[in-house]
Amino acid sequence: EQLKEHKYLITITNNENSTMAKLSRLNLPMLAGSEESISNKTYSNLMAILLMLGYSIINESTEKLVNNLKRCAEEMEIFNIKRKGEIKKAAEFLKGVNALHFIARGPTVVAAEQASLTWMEGMRTNTTAFAGGGFRHGPFEMVGVNHKAIFYAPEGEGGALIEKTAREISGLGSKVLVFSGRNMKSSNNMMVIQVKPEEELTFSVATAVPQELLLAQMAEDKGLVPGKFLRIDKITKVE
Repeated sequence: EQLKEHKYLITITNNENSTMAKLSRLNLPMLAGSEESISNKTYSNLMAILLMLGYSIINESTEKLVNNLKRCAEEMEIFNIKRKGEIKKAAEFLKGVNALHFIARGPTVVAAEQASLTWMEGMRTNTTAFAGGGFRHGPFEMVGVNHKAIFYAPEGEGGALIEKTAREISGLGSKVLVFSGRNMKSSNNMMVIQVKPEEELTFSVATAVPQELLLAQMAEDKGLVPGKFLRIDKITKVE
């Protein structure tokens, strides 16, 4: 409302009739439809729109990006239909978690932030998201037995550093799950779930379905219904 007269006010909404959409000069619809999970579709579509908007602002072609996003959608569908067995194994691997760290680098930090938020909502578990470098400054002292973390390791230099850290702390006793776009194999304390497409820029979109399925499975194993809130609503109505 404070910015409604701003000539460059852009909004991204899932409801074109919302107050926010009506106040903007340009509203970009998410077209995510209704949603039973916590925020899987709205999150994925928002990330895709923001990436395309960024390319458009700097006058870059979105053709390669859009093709990659289409691949993300195809892989999401495949994962949802054919790979739920891996999710059940991952939930069992992390069973009994009381606190969880989500660790990523670069553009993929947004996936860690999203997971941290939704795990608090859906699992009612203490979580924190860290950039890889930030995890090294202090929180690293927590690694070892009873420590659990989820890492995001796409292709590229950032993913290589994430892989290095994941291997290091699993060797120190932490239980580590890695959503990976790299050639990694599971070991004693480290479980790897391969995710495609592997590119760093869209990895936060590619991991949206796997991490939401994992959250749902872990919540159900705990006797909870993911997406069903006791104290709040999906849309916050209280300032």
